[in-house]
Amino acid sequence: MGSGLSARKRDVITLPALALRLREEPAELADLLESILGRLADAAAQREKRTVVRILQQDVAPDYGWPGNVRELEQAVKRIVLTGHYRGGGREEPARDPAGALTRGMAEGALNAETLLAGYCAMLYRRFGSCEEVSRRTQLDRRTVKKYVNLG
Repeated sequence: MGSGLSARKRDVITLPALALRLREEPAELADLLESILGRLADAAAQREKRTVVRILQQDVAPDYGWPGNVRELEQAVKRIVLTGHYRGGGREEPARDPAGALTRGMAEGALNAETLLAGYCAMLYRRFGSCEEVSRRTQLDRRTVKKYVNLG
């Protein structure tokens, strides 16, 4: 009789190529995409959750009272996802000299265009108090100004 391996029958499952499957059942594409995107979204959501928790611990004081309740928390999560930080949460920011830092960075040639624009828009916002005024002075769209003010 010889080796048991050669005598065993192997079960093989053969799947048709994806193109053939989709030609026969076009709706299968939606099912496959839903499955794939669901797995990817779950993995991405777990990574985002870890990031949000880390940044909240870093940017929010442990005894912060969350006066805006769940809405404030939701806004904090959105801000973290968009910008990577949350200003607020009861942590005091150290005193800064933003105009001096901006001027030094320009003099040293150490700023990229986005950092320069963010610093300038933030400085103007602190001086004039509105994105509309900064928008008028910089000739940038108000939404663009808001993005840069939040980065600066």
